[in-house]
Amino acid sequence: MPRRVRFGFSILELITVIAILSILIGLVLPAVQSVREAAREVSCTNNLRQIGLAIGSREVALRCYPSGTNGESSRTPFRSWLVDILPYHEGTQLYAKGNDKFAKYVPYYLHDGFQQQPILYCCPSDPRTGIAQFAIRHQTFVGLTSYLGVNGTNWKNRDGILYLDSKVRDADIRDGKSNTIMVAERPPSPAFDYGWWYGGHGHQDSGALDHHLGAAETAISRFGNCEPAIPSGALSRFDLNDECKVNHFWSVHSDGFFVLRADGSVQFIAQSSYPALRELATRDGE
Repeated sequence: MPRRVRFGFSILELITVIAILSILIGLVLPAVQSVREAAREVSCTNNLRQIGLAIGSREVALRCYPSGTNGESSRTPFRSWLVDILPYHEGTQLYAKGNDKFAKYVPYYLHDGFQQQPILYCCPSDPRTGIAQFAIRHQTFVGLTSYLGVNGTNWKNRDGILYLDSKVRDADIRDGKSNTIMVAERPPSPAFDYGWWYGGHGHQDSGALDHHLGAAETAISRFGNCEPAIPSGALSRFDLNDECKVNHFWSVHSDGFFVLRADGSVQFIAQSSYPALRELATRDGE
């Protein structure tokens, strides 16, 4: 009888094939991840452009930019600028609900909108955004934002565009709109104590750290052992678990973050360029 010949792989051949496949996957996977992150960055910049169009439309309609945070004595206490621009990017219904709640003096954290999460206010590169998150210390779910208004140097100086009870007009931007930033990236804090889009007291009832931030901020997170945020050089690589990073602008993108200028253009700021951000953050470069 003729002998049957069995065809197959030896163990050595199988190991060789697996090794080759592993190398190929190792080469392809970073490229795929890079393409995905590039797409997320494009989406992030588009968000900022839409926010810029909404702010610009509001300025044209009302002849001033929104308040970074409404003060305690206002009709809508501790409401953010992100609520004020809702009617200018298809958020009219949510804006109307918020106005109705504020008119009844219900605390903002009991409003329907407080736990809602507008996708426009979330950078897709941050995996925590997109849905409301549970703020452990406050024991409530809260909607977040990846984009904060720029109050200038810090919350006390009020030399930017969006700060406590601000009513900045185009004529107040002496440096020119193309030389002044009004919104920049900063992810919410690790335990979601800061970065609330709808309303928030922020630092000393100023809204700082929640709705707006300065390029050389003096507000200090009350939940971390942090120093005032005045970076003198390149920022360290992003760390979503670092409480102190709420004190300055940054992002989960590689080596920098996006900013929105008052003329509606979007620019990427490298971490190494952070010290130069101070002049861009103020209305008159001082």
